[in-house]
Amino acid sequence: MSQAQKFCDTQKAGKAIVMLEEVIKQDVAIDDITEDVVKAKENATYKLAKIYKDKGLIDELITLQKTILPLFIEFPKSKTAKITRTLFDLTMTVDASQQGPSEAYFQKLISLCRHIIDWCNAESRSFLRMRIEVNLAELLFKQLKYQEALEILGKLTYELKKKDDKQLLVES
Repeated sequence: MSQAQKFCDTQKAGKAIVMLEEVIKQDVAIDDITEDVVKAKENATYKLAKIYKDKGLIDELITLQKTILPLFIEFPKSKTAKITRTLFDLTMTVDASQQGPSEAYFQKLISLCRHIIDWCNAESRSFLRMRIEVNLAELLFKQLKYQEALEILGKLTYELKKKDDKQLLVES
């Protein structure tokens, strides 16, 4: 991990990317998952995402997010949700003007949202799903797809009232 940091610091991003991907994809037995392992993988993921963002590699950033979901399945739910939300927020801050036509950029983000939502449904991760659905509705509004966004927000509002999540209810 420290070697990867040196490469990041000295602008040798190619080698840093390879090393960080190795840390992230390294198999760990369920019994061997410790807080240090989780922290190392989390930090490697953030650093790799930052490199991708700084270089404007939106496709790689989206692929990273799709890749880590099954890899981090054994991590605590809250940790996986935090990592996913952080990466998604980072992806949302990528300068859309550098990504070609804005329609294609938004379609990539919408596709990522739907992928994460499907994964959350399969893994019973309702709070993460709801957070991503708020972002999906926001993206749909930006694309002037009001009806679809309102349908998502209507279902979400009903669920949030049942769960009594006032903060997310206000955000949606």
